[in-house]
Amino acid sequence: LELLGTDGNYTLTDSGNSITTLAGDTGTVNYSQDGSLTIGTVNSTSGITATTNTVLVQTTGGVSDITLDIAVSANGTGDAIVLAAGRNFINNIGASELGAPNGRYLIYSTDPANDTRGELTYNFKQYDATYGVTVVEGTTGNGFLYSVAPTITPGLTGTVTKTYDGDATAALASGNYSVSGAIDSDIVTLNNPASGTYDNKNVGAGKTVDVSGLSIVSAVNGAATVYGYTLSSDTASGAIGNITAKALTLASLTANNKVYDGATTATISSYGALSGIVSGDTVTLNSGSASSAFDNKNAGTGKTVTASSLALDNTNYSIANQTTTADITAKALTIAGTGAANKIYDGSTTATVTAGTLSGFVVPETLGVSGSGTFDTINVGTGKNIAAIYTLADGTNGGLAGNYSLSGETLTANITANTTTTTTPVLDMYEIMDTENITDIKNFNDTIVLAGTSDAEVFTARAVNYEVEQTVFGYQPPEEDTFSVEDEDKKIERESKR
Repeated sequence: LELLGTDGNYTLTDSGNSITTLAGDTGTVNYSQDGSLTIGTVNSTSGITATTNTVLVQTTGGVSDITLDIAVSANGTGDAIVLAAGRNFINNIGASELGAPNGRYLIYSTDPANDTRGELTYNFKQYDATYGVTVVEGTTGNGFLYSVAPTITPGLTGTVTKTYDGDATAALASGNYSVSGAIDSDIVTLNNPASGTYDNKNVGAGKTVDVSGLSIVSAVNGAATVYGYTLSSDTASGAIGNITAKALTLASLTANNKVYDGATTATISSYGALSGIVSGDTVTLNSGSASSAFDNKNAGTGKTVTASSLALDNTNYSIANQTTTADITAKALTIAGTGAANKIYDGSTTATVTAGTLSGFVVPETLGVSGSGTFDTINVGTGKNIAAIYTLADGTNGGLAGNYSLSGETLTANITANTTTTTTPVLDMYEIMDTENITDIKNFNDTIVLAGTSDAEVFTARAVNYEVEQTVFGYQPPEEDTFSVEDEDKKIERESKR
């Protein structure tokens, strides 16, 4: 059918219309028929041009297609071009073959899956739309409208996890929502409520989570808006929930100190109280199978003690190993067979101590021991007290000195006097003699100064610590020569009688 006359207005809507190809160059076209048709070339007219108004081409019936082989243009405003197929729309010519410079085009068919849009661009799509019945929701721009009515089924996916808090509320994120039923690569987005409900408040895995109040907030295809989707339900449910046990701690856990025994075993004196229980819940600690241990067996202060294998009577809670601190003190040893050596006065308090035999070890450990000591004073005496100190050394079979202690004790020994000899050449009776003639001086604080005249010589010293002998070359002092001790000024005076 060829429609001519640029001022013509054609309305051909008789139910008996039946053509295969339609073309026209006129003012207005309103054509319908029950059956498929092609907009193509008839005689010398190609496509349809409505120079002053609009084009409406409609095919009715379940197998009625509209095929576009040649372009259609209309200079009217509003819905300038409307192509309404009873079944499919087939565009065989490309992306720019519908021209509506002063309005828009609307194309109706049944299902985008069966259409050939041919790269025609559009601003919106609308489903569940029938020409002449459904209000067009896209108020501006070009659009495709389909009678198919897709339904979106909402669901829940992923995993929602929380720690037991005595409440059944489930926190949901956008990633926990799924939709199925979208067609033609459309993207449908729900309102994604932020919370749902677990089937109950208790600990468990794979728990059912329910959410209500769902709605579609948008549907798009690229930059185009999509209308007409409906929800199968405003609720969704899924076995995506996990509630894990709430971890409790022990407040005021206390362990006993102990003496080193070669083991890590610890004793809990008080488990204190459970901390972290949700208000209204009751939880009891079961320590019947619990054990406790120091971090290692060695002596030390503030050592970590771990209580393990603790249990609770409420499965909504858990308790991990708990820690506190306590001390392991060194094990005291005893020693036998010790002694101290006598010595000749040397101006110091140093004593020589012999260590004996240790006892009191944790079997099979051993240690080494050495002794040292200090006289009460530096001076000559008998039965003088010595403060003996013993030093332990790591031994065999795991014996560590730091795990043991050994007290000192008081021993006794003697300090005997030191003998100092002076030698002097014979001159006219006694001459002045120098300190370089003095030998065996044991302490610089005890320097003996030999001085005097032919009548007397004076030796300055701590008299009780020295025995002074006078020897001369070629001369033996007479027996009348004497030595006397003056304690106050620590002098030894030798007087000579002629």
